[in-house]
Parts: sequence; C-alpha cells; structure tokens
Amino acid sequence: MRILGDVLSAIVPGYLFLLWCRIVFLPKEFSVTGLDELSLGIIIFVASYLVGLLLKFFLERLFSSVLRNQFSLMQKACKKSEIDEEEKKRILAVTDECLFKRNYYIHYYIAVNYNANSSIGTIEMQIAFIRSMMAVILLYIIAVPNIASYIDLNCNYSLGLFICLLLVEILITLLIFSLQVKVHKLVWEDSFYAEENKKNNKRVYYEKEFIAGGIVRITIVL
Repeated sequence: MRILGDVLSAIVPGYLFLLWCRIVFLPKEFSVTGLDELSLGIIIFVASYLVGLLLKFFLERLFSSVLRNQFSLMQKACKKSEIDEEEKKRILAVTDECLFKRNYYIHYYIAVNYNANSSIGTIEMQIAFIRSMMAVILLYIIAVPNIASYIDLNCNYSLGLFICLLLVEILITLLIFSLQVKVHKLVWEDSFYAEENKKNNKRVYYEKEFIAGGIVRITIVL
C-alpha cells in the first residue's frame, strides 16, 4: 500500500506537469503518430513517474527548512501533544535549535520504529504529494491564459478558473502546515507512549536517558 501511494504521489503531479508543458509550449494541433496506444500509454506513465520523482526531490530540498524541519512547528506540536507534562517541560527546556532538532530526530526514530500503529508515514506521503501539487497548481495559475486559449474559455470563465486555482493553492498551503504539525505531534506522542509501553513490557528494545545539554542518548538492547 505504501509503495502504491508513493507511485501515485509521483505520477499525478508528474503527469499534470507534462500536460502543462503540452498546453504552454506545443501547438494545439500537435499529436503523436506512429505509436500504438499501449506504447504511448507506457511512455506517458514512465515519463510522468520520473518527472514526478524529480519534482518531489527538488521541492523537498527547496522547502525542507520551511515546510518540514521548522523549529517553531516542532515546538508548537510539542505544546499541543498529549504527553506527560514533565516530559513536555523537559523537551521544551532545550532552547538551542540544533539540540532541539537532534532530540526530535531521536524521538522520530523511536516513534517510527517502535510504534506499529503510527500513521506518520501515511501523513508524510500526503505532505509529499501536496507539496508537489503546490508547485504544479502554481504553474497552472501562471498559465491560465494559455489554458483558456487551449480549451476555448471566454474571459469570465478564465477569471473563474484563475480564482479557483488560487483558492486551491491557498487552502493546500494551509493544509500542508497543518499536516506537518500533526506529524510532529504524533512523533512526540508515539515516542512517549512507546516508552510507556516499554516500561510495562519485559521485552526491552531500547533505553533512553537525558545527558548534559538536554541531549537524549539511546541505547539499543538486542
């Protein structure tokens, strides 16, 4: 299921980007001849997937500090999380951004690897898809005149299309921040309750302790 989601999250933005290129750069009368429908479909499928992967990689690098690893969002999520107040105070007591993020990544490792019911991976896949769609929709907003000419829209419908695309872009931008806070919140909660389960279970997988500067040290017990 995760593999299918990864493929779809790359193919859909990739295909829409190729369609945008078709509308903007090629004449309306352009068509591909000499290929059967199956071959053409396979070429489009593969091209869409590869372009989608490139978009995903580029946007992840471009927006990682803004949409993924934002210090303030991590702190906000910790404050909203349903964990022990003492644990919450201990986490938030670390004011240095680098140390705080290091602690977060350790909690992320615990949450992902020791909580089988965690939905973190699913939400991160949704974020990756929305992040790619943000870029594609922005391109479509810029190209509204080309789209209107391509599908023979009059001025009123073109304006409506522009407003709709702009509204969708704003809403999914707000959504991606909301989902990212949810991921951070789940990291804090899942790692905390993984530790609580460890205390009540004789099968110990790891040990965690706080050392100087608020840094967390993890010892894996096999």
